[in-house]
Amino acid sequence: MASQGSINAADSTIVAGPTAQWSAKDNFLTATDEHGNSVDFSQVQTSGTVDAKTPGVYPITYTYTDSQGTPFTKTINVTVVASKEGVVTKDETLIAGPKTQWQSKDDFVSAADADGNAVDLSQVAVSANVDTNTPGKYVVTYTYTDKSGNAIPATAEVTVLKSKAAVVPQDSTLIAGPNTMWSSKDNIADLLDEYGNSIDTSQAMASGSVNPQKPGTYSVTYSYTDGQGNQVSNVATITVVASQGSLTTQTVNLVAGPQTQWYKQQNLKSATDEHGHPVNIDQITVTGTVNPHQAGTYPLTYSYTDGQGNTFTQPTEVIVSASKAKIQTMDETIVAGPQSRWSSYDNMVKATDEDGNPLSANQVMVTGRAHPSKVGTYTITYSYTDGQGNPITQPATVKVVQTQASISTTDSTLIAGPNTKWNPASNFAGAKDKDGNPVSYSSQISTNGGVDTEKPNTYLVTYSYQDEAGNTVSSTAKITVVASQG
Repeated sequence: MASQGSINAADSTIVAGPTAQWSAKDNFLTATDEHGNSVDFSQVQTSGTVDAKTPGVYPITYTYTDSQGTPFTKTINVTVVASKEGVVTKDETLIAGPKTQWQSKDDFVSAADADGNAVDLSQVAVSANVDTNTPGKYVVTYTYTDKSGNAIPATAEVTVLKSKAAVVPQDSTLIAGPNTMWSSKDNIADLLDEYGNSIDTSQAMASGSVNPQKPGTYSVTYSYTDGQGNQVSNVATITVVASQGSLTTQTVNLVAGPQTQWYKQQNLKSATDEHGHPVNIDQITVTGTVNPHQAGTYPLTYSYTDGQGNTFTQPTEVIVSASKAKIQTMDETIVAGPQSRWSSYDNMVKATDEDGNPLSANQVMVTGRAHPSKVGTYTITYSYTDGQGNPITQPATVKVVQTQASISTTDSTLIAGPNTKWNPASNFAGAKDKDGNPVSYSSQISTNGGVDTEKPNTYLVTYSYQDEAGNTVSSTAKITVVASQG
């Protein structure tokens, strides 16, 4: 009768690993003796070995020999495969800040067991020490140990960066004035979030105030809290300065006259705007009127409002004075005569211009002429027009009169003889000059002719006198010399 002996074993696959184990019994299924009864594994011999830590295919032969000496064998393969265990992570960058949070799940992508099946994070060991408030680089280790003891770590790098949040202020200078305006948005140039990106500056809070009408130095603090809770701030300085606007006037003196003109520029000494730059006269308002043709004092008010609304006012005046132009003449009486002289400026005593300054003779026009050798009355007109167009006219009268010069003599009789004397003065009765004043006998009286006192005869002696005007008058005296009767 045939033996019912048998042996049966199965192939298997195990995952290599530090804790992987294999026993020959693992692949043994059954064995029977010659009667078909089960045989314990202890009666089975095996040949071959398995290195459970090293991937490979290992053949194992199982042998059972029944009591009749009949051997039964079965060879199987034990396949040792590499573990499919693995952890996948990702690096991450965070911005440090009070609100910044980090969890291990943030950088965990996936994990698989030895067979490649997904593993939950809860089965993964995590080693981390991430400080989200302190910038730096932090390494997080994720480790999963599979059933074969394979523990393959994976790391993720967590980079914690300092926030780039910033407030960029800008200082400014304002000129104080009623029209000067200020807004907090004026002094923030830029606002950056934690990533360094420019954002709407209205997200910043401003503390501090500025009085744009009052000179001074003002500080305004701008604050901003970024998305990670980091607060940044910066200070802008706003300097409010006094306006450099100014207005200075001066009194103007004019001389009234037809040609006198006045311009509002004349009373303006200087004017500057809020920046200290010169101001054109057209930007200045003048209140009041001036009549430059009529003497008087005219009050004026000059006003200027700068670009910030500051108004500057200055009073001034225009003094219009009467012209001092004047011609002073004198009348004159001239005795007609060959030696009388007259010049057109003889009768002008003094002449002045509108400011009272002396005029030279050639600045005055003379109309009319006197003839000093011809008796008559002559009118001479002196004229001058001053710088303001005021005409000045002054007449002078020149009278040319007949001379009053005269001379008179007396006749006389003498008795001839050695002792008889004759003096020309004896027959001089008197003389008058051109003005009728007496002239005594002197060298001014000339005689023509002589007397022989020893020779009886009738002698004619002519007496002559020439006045200052060159007029000559004469008179003849008769001197009779008679013989003695002794």
